[in-house]
Amino acid sequence: MFKSSTTSFVYPTNDKVKYTTDAEYRQSLRNLFKMNEHLSNNQYLDEISKDENNYDEQTVKLWIDWISEETQNCYELNELYKLAAATMISLDRHTGLAVLFSFDYFEDFHSLLSIYFKNVINDLEMTSPYERLWNRLIKK
Repeated sequence: MFKSSTTSFVYPTNDKVKYTTDAEYRQSLRNLFKMNEHLSNNQYLDEISKDENNYDEQTVKLWIDWISEETQNCYELNELYKLAAATMISLDRHTGLAVLFSFDYFEDFHSLLSIYFKNVINDLEMTSPYERLWNRLIKK
């Protein structure tokens, strides 16, 4: 368990992630990371802009840092981080993690992290989520 000054972390392995729209994706991400709401009362903003204003960047950064630390010794995940970071012309593992939490990869990445944190299998390369992520990232 990782603790910041205000938060304890345990990866939510039992949470389900399923979305088909951008709004559903954003809500899934908010739920998973238990983001704080910063409600905007600006009546002139459209729904997407209000949603972006309510994005809890600080909570996401804490989660990304924690996941990075907890998975630093996992070869398979580090390979995915490298491939994902490369899509942004980067080698930074945090960048790779952020990419893997994007719309295109979030469902499979969450499934893979759930498998990892449950310690149900030692070889992540043999899992369907890993294979799907690898194949999509290698083609980028």
